[in-house]
Amino acid sequence: MKQYIKNNWKKGFHWLISNIGILCFVVLSLAIFSIDDGPTIFILKNLDFIILAKSIGIPVVVSFLVLSFQNVTFVPVALVILYLFRETIKDSFSLKKLKQKNLLQMLVLIILSSLFEIEKSREWSIRFLFLLAPWYLFSVISILVMTYRKSKREEEVKKRNQIQALFALFEKHQINKNTYPVICPSCSGENLLNLGQGKSCVYCGAWLSRKEI
Repeated sequence: MKQYIKNNWKKGFHWLISNIGILCFVVLSLAIFSIDDGPTIFILKNLDFIILAKSIGIPVVVSFLVLSFQNVTFVPVALVILYLFRETIKDSFSLKKLKQKNLLQMLVLIILSSLFEIEKSREWSIRFLFLLAPWYLFSVISILVMTYRKSKREEEVKKRNQIQALFALFEKHQINKNTYPVICPSCSGENLLNLGQGKSCVYCGAWLSRKEI
C-alpha cells in the first residue's frame, strides 16, 4: 500500500492541480460570457467556449458542430477539423479518456447549473450546457458499455488461458480417459494411474493400485 502511494502520489497531485486550474478557468469563462457582445467579444466568447470544452475532454469538432446551430459558417470548419484530426478525435472516445474527464465534466455541470441565475452569462451558459449535458450523458453510457465489454473480453481471455493450461497439464502428465487420480495411503501424495495398472508412488515409493477418489 505504501509503495502504491509512493508510486502514484505525483500523478494524483498533478491530476488535482490540473483540475483545480480547469475549474478556475470555468469561473473565468463565466466572466467572459457575461461581457456585453461586440465583434471582438463575440470571437472571444466562441474561442473561450471551444477551449473550455476541450479542457474538459470534449473534442473541438463537437464544439464547432454545436456552435454551428447558431452560425452555419462553423460547419465547414468543423468538417475540416474532423478530417485533419480524425485519429485524435477517435482517441477522445476511448474508455481511458472518457473516464479521465468524467468527474471533471460532472463538476463543471454542477457549477454552471448552480450559477445559472447570473443573468449576463446565462445565454452562453445555456449554450455550453446544451453541449455539456448530452456529452456527459453520452460519456456515462459509453463508460458503462465499454467497461462491460472489457470485463467480458477479460473473462473470455481468462477462460481460454485456463483451458490452454488444462490441456498443457493433460499433455505433460499424459492424462487421458483411462487415467485416474490416486491418493497414496502412506504419504497422502496424489498420483496418476492408468486403468488396470499399478505403479510406485512418486513421493515415497509405495506400491499403488487404482483407487478412484
